[in-house]
Amino acid sequence: MRFQILHESRGRVRLRAAQPSMSMEQADLLEAWLMALPGVEHVTVHERVCGVIIVFHCERAFHAAERALGHAGSGTA
Repeated sequence: MRFQILHESRGRVRLRAAQPSMSMEQADLLEAWLMALPGVEHVTVHERVCGVIIVFHCERAFHAAERALGHAGSGTA
């Protein structure tokens, strides 16, 4: 999956998957996978709009999520 960063603030990032839809199973797997990253406190996945909100408690967690999602710094991952 590729992602675009829609909004980023201290301790929170909002992403959108670059696909038209996401199944409940995909949403559940993505949520569990992101929650397993160190420093991630909460993840919300909205399967209908392919949106993801990640709440983390340190910058290191954000960079770990970026690497895990394959973010290259261009606004998409």
